[in-house]
Amino acid sequence: MRRFVTLWPEREKVPSVMAQIAWTRELRCGTSLRCSVLQTRRRCSRLPSSHAGHVYSCGYAARRAAERALAQLAPTEAARWYRQALELHDQAAGGDRIERCDLLIGLGEAQCQTGDPEFRQTLLDAAHLAQALEDADRLSRAVLANSRGWWSQAGAVDSGRVHALEVADEALADDDPRRAQVLALLANELHFAGEPARCRALAGEAIAIARAAGDPATLAHTLLHASWAIWVPDTLRERQRMTDELVELAQHLDDPRLRFLAASRQWNIGAQVGDRGRVSAGLETMRAMGARMPDPTVALAAIRG
Repeated sequence: MRRFVTLWPEREKVPSVMAQIAWTRELRCGTSLRCSVLQTRRRCSRLPSSHAGHVYSCGYAARRAAERALAQLAPTEAARWYRQALELHDQAAGGDRIERCDLLIGLGEAQCQTGDPEFRQTLLDAAHLAQALEDADRLSRAVLANSRGWWSQAGAVDSGRVHALEVADEALADDDPRRAQVLALLANELHFAGEPARCRALAGEAIAIARAAGDPATLAHTLLHASWAIWVPDTLRERQRMTDELVELAQHLDDPRLRFLAASRQWNIGAQVGDRGRVSAGLETMRAMGARMPDPTVALAAIRG
Protein backbone atom coordinates (compact mmCIF):
# COMPACT_ATOMS: atom_id res chain seq x y z
CA MET A 1 0.00 0.00 0.00
CA ARG A 2 2.68 2.50 0.99
CA ARG A 3 4.73 1.72 -2.12
CA PHE A 4 1.66 2.27 -4.28
CA VAL A 5 1.10 5.70 -2.78
CA THR A 6 4.76 6.67 -3.22
CA LEU A 7 4.84 5.71 -6.88
CA TRP A 8 1.50 7.21 -7.83
CA PRO A 9 2.41 9.98 -10.33
CA GLU A 10 -0.54 12.33 -9.84
CA ARG A 11 -0.46 13.39 -6.21
CA GLU A 12 -3.75 15.23 -6.33
CA LYS A 13 -5.60 11.99 -7.13
CA VAL A 14 -4.23 10.02 -4.20
CA PRO A 15 -7.03 10.68 -1.63
CA SER A 16 -9.84 9.52 -3.94
CA VAL A 17 -7.87 6.45 -4.96
CA MET A 18 -7.03 5.69 -1.34
CA ALA A 19 -10.69 5.93 -0.37
CA GLN A 20 -11.56 3.43 -3.12
CA ILE A 21 -8.83 1.09 -1.92
CA ALA A 22 -10.11 1.40 1.64
CA TRP A 23 -13.58 0.48 0.46
CA THR A 24 -12.28 -2.56 -1.47
CA ARG A 25 -10.24 -3.76 1.48
CA GLU A 26 -13.19 -3.34 3.79
CA LEU A 27 -15.25 -5.71 1.65
CA ARG A 28 -12.44 -8.25 1.54
CA CYS A 29 -10.98 -8.24 5.03
CA GLY A 30 -13.07 -6.09 7.34
CA THR A 31 -10.87 -4.69 10.08
CA SER A 32 -8.01 -3.85 7.72
CA LEU A 33 -10.07 -0.80 6.75
CA ARG A 34 -8.54 0.85 9.80
CA CYS A 35 -5.07 0.99 8.27
CA SER A 36 -6.40 2.16 4.93
CA VAL A 37 -8.34 5.04 6.43
CA LEU A 38 -5.38 6.08 8.58
CA GLN A 39 -3.22 6.32 5.47
CA THR A 40 -5.99 8.17 3.66
CA ARG A 41 -6.35 10.70 6.47
CA ARG A 42 -2.60 11.32 6.71
CA ARG A 43 -2.41 11.92 2.98
CA CYS A 44 -5.41 14.28 3.15
CA SER A 45 -3.88 16.26 5.99
CA ARG A 46 -0.95 17.20 3.74
CA LEU A 47 -3.16 18.55 0.97
CA PRO A 48 -4.08 22.24 0.58
CA SER A 49 -7.54 23.24 1.79
CA SER A 50 -8.68 23.74 -1.81
CA HIS A 51 -8.88 19.99 -2.24
CA ALA A 52 -12.40 19.81 -0.76
CA GLY A 53 -13.39 16.80 -2.82
CA HIS A 54 -10.39 14.88 -1.59
CA VAL A 55 -11.14 15.74 2.02
CA TYR A 56 -14.66 14.49 1.42
CA SER A 57 -13.26 11.17 0.15
CA CYS A 58 -11.22 10.81 3.33
CA GLY A 59 -14.26 11.64 5.43
CA TYR A 60 -16.33 9.09 3.56
CA ALA A 61 -13.78 6.36 4.28
CA ALA A 62 -13.68 7.34 7.97
CA ARG A 63 -17.46 7.22 8.16
CA ARG A 64 -17.53 3.75 6.62
CA ALA A 65 -15.01 2.58 9.21
CA ALA A 66 -17.16 4.06 11.99
CA GLU A 67 -20.36 2.44 10.73
CA ARG A 68 -18.66 -0.93 10.42
CA ALA A 69 -17.20 -0.71 13.94
CA LEU A 70 -20.58 0.22 15.42
CA ALA A 71 -22.29 -2.67 13.63
CA GLN A 72 -19.65 -5.04 15.02
CA LEU A 73 -20.25 -3.87 18.61
CA ALA A 74 -16.97 -1.94 18.78
CA PRO A 75 -18.28 1.47 19.92
CA THR A 76 -14.93 2.82 21.13
CA GLU A 77 -13.47 2.36 17.65
CA ALA A 78 -16.67 3.75 16.12
CA ALA A 79 -16.56 6.90 18.25
CA ARG A 80 -12.95 7.54 17.23
CA TRP A 81 -13.77 7.21 13.54
CA TYR A 82 -16.89 9.35 13.81
CA ARG A 83 -14.88 12.12 15.45
CA GLN A 84 -12.33 11.98 12.62
CA ALA A 85 -15.12 12.02 10.05
CA LEU A 86 -16.60 15.09 11.72
CA GLU A 87 -13.22 16.83 11.76
CA LEU A 88 -12.79 16.16 8.06
CA HIS A 89 -16.36 17.26 7.36
CA ASP A 90 -15.70 20.58 9.10
CA GLN A 91 -12.53 21.09 7.05
CA ALA A 92 -14.48 20.97 3.80
CA ALA A 93 -15.97 24.28 2.71
CA GLY A 94 -19.76 24.21 2.53
CA GLY A 95 -20.10 20.83 4.24
CA ASP A 96 -23.48 19.17 3.83
CA ARG A 97 -25.64 19.64 6.94
CA ILE A 98 -27.46 16.35 6.36
CA GLU A 99 -24.12 14.54 6.36
CA ARG A 100 -23.15 16.30 9.59
CA CYS A 101 -26.43 15.29 11.20
CA ASP A 102 -25.82 11.63 10.30
CA LEU A 103 -22.31 11.79 11.73
CA LEU A 104 -23.58 13.32 14.98
CA ILE A 105 -26.20 10.59 15.35
CA GLY A 106 -23.59 7.90 14.77
CA LEU A 107 -21.18 9.50 17.23
CA GLY A 108 -23.92 9.83 19.84
CA GLU A 109 -24.86 6.16 19.49
CA ALA A 110 -21.22 5.13 19.89
CA GLN A 111 -20.73 7.42 22.90
CA CYS A 112 -23.83 6.01 24.56
CA GLN A 113 -22.54 2.47 24.14
CA THR A 114 -19.17 3.37 25.67
CA GLY A 115 -20.72 5.14 28.67
CA ASP A 116 -19.54 8.59 27.58
CA PRO A 117 -22.01 11.10 29.10
CA GLU A 118 -21.39 13.43 26.16
CA PHE A 119 -23.75 11.26 24.12
CA ARG A 120 -26.71 13.23 25.49
CA GLN A 121 -25.52 16.57 24.13
CA THR A 122 -24.24 15.06 20.88
CA LEU A 123 -27.66 13.61 20.14
CA LEU A 124 -29.46 16.77 21.23
CA ASP A 125 -27.26 18.69 18.79
CA ALA A 126 -28.21 16.19 16.09
CA ALA A 127 -31.90 16.61 16.96
CA HIS A 128 -31.65 20.40 16.80
CA LEU A 129 -29.93 20.19 13.41
CA ALA A 130 -32.55 17.75 12.12
CA GLN A 131 -35.28 20.10 13.30
CA ALA A 132 -33.65 22.98 11.44
CA LEU A 133 -33.47 20.78 8.34
CA GLU A 134 -37.15 19.83 8.83
CA ASP A 135 -36.02 16.21 8.59
CA ALA A 136 -38.44 14.08 10.62
CA ASP A 137 -36.53 10.86 9.92
CA ARG A 138 -33.23 12.08 11.34
CA LEU A 139 -35.01 13.89 14.17
CA SER A 140 -36.69 10.67 15.29
CA ARG A 141 -33.43 8.73 14.98
CA ALA A 142 -31.63 11.27 17.16
CA VAL A 143 -34.21 11.38 19.94
CA LEU A 144 -34.73 7.62 20.05
CA ALA A 145 -30.99 7.01 20.32
CA ASN A 146 -30.78 9.42 23.26
CA SER A 147 -31.62 6.94 26.00
CA ARG A 148 -29.94 4.16 27.95
CA GLY A 149 -33.23 2.39 28.54
CA TRP A 150 -34.15 4.02 31.83
CA TRP A 151 -35.09 7.49 33.03
CA SER A 152 -32.43 10.08 32.33
CA GLN A 153 -32.39 11.28 35.93
CA ALA A 154 -33.99 9.57 38.92
CA GLY A 155 -36.22 12.07 40.67
CA ALA A 156 -35.88 14.77 37.99
CA VAL A 157 -36.95 15.59 34.45
CA ASP A 158 -34.51 16.20 31.60
CA SER A 159 -36.17 19.19 29.95
CA GLY A 160 -33.81 19.09 26.95
CA ARG A 161 -34.72 15.54 26.07
CA VAL A 162 -38.42 16.14 26.73
CA HIS A 163 -38.46 19.14 24.39
CA ALA A 164 -36.69 17.19 21.63
CA LEU A 165 -39.16 14.31 21.99
CA GLU A 166 -42.14 16.67 21.85
CA VAL A 167 -40.77 18.25 18.68
CA ALA A 168 -40.32 14.80 17.15
CA ASP A 169 -43.88 13.87 18.12
CA GLU A 170 -45.18 16.93 16.27
CA ALA A 171 -43.05 16.14 13.21
CA LEU A 172 -44.34 12.58 12.73
CA ALA A 173 -47.69 11.47 11.36
CA ASP A 174 -50.16 10.23 13.95
CA ASP A 175 -49.88 6.60 12.82
CA ASP A 176 -46.14 6.60 12.12
CA PRO A 177 -44.60 3.54 13.88
CA ARG A 178 -41.67 5.69 15.02
CA ARG A 179 -44.12 7.87 16.90
CA ALA A 180 -44.97 4.87 19.10
CA GLN A 181 -41.39 4.75 20.36
CA VAL A 182 -41.19 8.54 20.66
CA LEU A 183 -44.34 8.66 22.83
CA ALA A 184 -43.18 5.74 24.98
CA LEU A 185 -39.80 7.38 25.56
CA LEU A 186 -41.49 10.72 26.27
CA ALA A 187 -43.67 9.03 28.88
CA ASN A 188 -40.50 7.51 30.33
CA GLU A 189 -38.76 10.88 30.56
CA LEU A 190 -41.85 12.43 32.22
CA HIS A 191 -41.99 9.79 34.96
CA PHE A 192 -40.91 12.25 37.65
CA ALA A 193 -42.86 15.23 36.31
CA GLY A 194 -45.73 14.66 38.73
CA GLU A 195 -48.15 13.85 35.90
CA PRO A 196 -48.88 10.11 36.23
CA ALA A 197 -52.10 10.38 34.21
CA ARG A 198 -50.21 11.88 31.27
CA CYS A 199 -47.56 9.17 31.47
CA ARG A 200 -50.24 6.47 31.44
CA ALA A 201 -52.02 8.11 28.49
CA LEU A 202 -48.80 8.48 26.47
CA ALA A 203 -47.76 4.89 27.20
CA GLY A 204 -51.20 3.57 26.22
CA GLU A 205 -51.28 5.52 22.96
CA ALA A 206 -47.74 4.41 22.14
CA ILE A 207 -48.58 0.73 22.58
CA ALA A 208 -51.74 1.07 20.48
CA ILE A 209 -49.77 2.62 17.60
CA ALA A 210 -47.07 -0.04 17.87
CA ARG A 211 -49.58 -2.88 17.79
CA ALA A 212 -51.29 -1.39 14.75
CA ALA A 213 -47.93 -1.17 12.97
CA GLY A 214 -47.46 -4.94 13.25
CA ASP A 215 -43.67 -4.70 13.60
CA PRO A 216 -42.19 -6.82 16.46
CA ALA A 217 -39.13 -4.58 16.93
CA THR A 218 -41.26 -1.44 17.17
CA LEU A 219 -43.58 -3.08 19.68
CA ALA A 220 -40.68 -4.42 21.74
CA HIS A 221 -38.96 -1.03 22.05
CA THR A 222 -42.29 0.62 22.81
CA LEU A 223 -43.07 -1.87 25.58
CA LEU A 224 -39.56 -1.41 26.95
CA HIS A 225 -40.04 2.31 27.57
CA ALA A 226 -43.78 2.24 28.29
CA SER A 227 -43.37 -0.33 31.07
CA TRP A 228 -40.68 1.80 32.75
CA ALA A 229 -42.78 4.95 32.36
CA ILE A 230 -45.54 3.48 34.57
CA TRP A 231 -43.15 1.78 37.03
CA VAL A 232 -45.14 2.38 40.24
CA PRO A 233 -46.53 -0.15 42.77
CA ASP A 234 -50.17 -0.12 41.66
CA THR A 235 -49.28 -1.06 38.06
CA LEU A 236 -47.40 -4.23 39.01
CA ARG A 237 -49.69 -6.73 37.25
CA GLU A 238 -49.91 -4.58 34.13
CA ARG A 239 -46.14 -4.22 34.04
CA GLN A 240 -45.77 -7.96 34.54
CA ARG A 241 -47.88 -8.66 31.44
CA MET A 242 -46.01 -6.04 29.43
CA THR A 243 -42.64 -7.42 30.51
CA ASP A 244 -43.57 -11.02 29.66
CA GLU A 245 -44.57 -9.90 26.16
CA LEU A 246 -41.39 -7.81 25.85
CA VAL A 247 -39.16 -10.75 26.80
CA GLU A 248 -40.94 -13.01 24.30
CA LEU A 249 -40.51 -10.48 21.51
CA ALA A 250 -36.86 -9.77 22.34
CA GLN A 251 -35.95 -13.46 22.17
CA HIS A 252 -36.77 -13.46 18.46
CA LEU A 253 -34.90 -10.25 17.59
CA ASP A 254 -31.18 -9.98 16.85
CA ASP A 255 -30.61 -7.10 19.27
CA PRO A 256 -28.35 -7.91 22.26
CA ARG A 257 -28.97 -4.56 23.95
CA LEU A 258 -32.74 -4.95 23.71
CA ARG A 259 -32.52 -8.48 25.09
CA PHE A 260 -30.38 -7.25 27.98
CA LEU A 261 -32.81 -4.48 28.86
CA ALA A 262 -35.81 -6.81 28.54
CA ALA A 263 -34.08 -9.28 30.86
CA SER A 264 -33.37 -6.51 33.37
CA ARG A 265 -37.10 -5.75 33.46
CA GLN A 266 -37.78 -9.49 33.85
CA TRP A 267 -35.62 -9.98 36.93
CA ASN A 268 -36.95 -6.76 38.46
CA ILE A 269 -40.55 -7.90 38.03
CA GLY A 270 -39.58 -11.34 39.32
CA ALA A 271 -38.14 -9.79 42.47
CA GLN A 272 -41.29 -7.75 43.02
CA VAL A 273 -43.70 -10.70 42.67
CA GLY A 274 -41.40 -13.18 44.41
CA ASP A 275 -40.87 -15.38 41.34
CA ARG A 276 -37.42 -16.97 41.56
CA GLY A 277 -37.72 -18.45 38.07
CA ARG A 278 -38.18 -15.01 36.52
CA VAL A 279 -35.26 -13.62 38.49
CA SER A 280 -32.94 -16.46 37.46
CA ALA A 281 -33.97 -16.34 33.80
CA GLY A 282 -33.49 -12.59 33.70
CA LEU A 283 -30.04 -12.69 35.29
CA GLU A 284 -28.91 -15.53 33.02
CA THR A 285 -29.87 -13.57 29.91
CA MET A 286 -28.27 -10.41 31.27
CA ARG A 287 -24.98 -12.22 31.80
CA ALA A 288 -25.12 -13.82 28.35
CA MET A 289 -25.84 -10.51 26.61
CA GLY A 290 -23.28 -8.71 28.77
CA ALA A 291 -20.57 -11.04 27.49
CA ARG A 292 -21.38 -9.95 23.93
CA MET A 293 -21.42 -6.21 24.51
CA PRO A 294 -18.85 -3.60 25.63
CA ASP A 295 -21.60 -1.27 26.87
CA PRO A 296 -20.93 -0.23 30.52
CA THR A 297 -24.68 -0.39 31.15
CA VAL A 298 -24.54 -4.15 30.98
CA ALA A 299 -21.83 -4.32 33.66
CA LEU A 300 -24.78 -4.89 36.00
CA ALA A 301 -24.87 -8.45 34.75
CA ALA A 302 -21.43 -9.20 36.14
CA ILE A 303 -22.23 -7.55 39.47
CA ARG A 304 -25.45 -9.48 39.92
CA GLY A 305 -23.82 -12.74 38.89
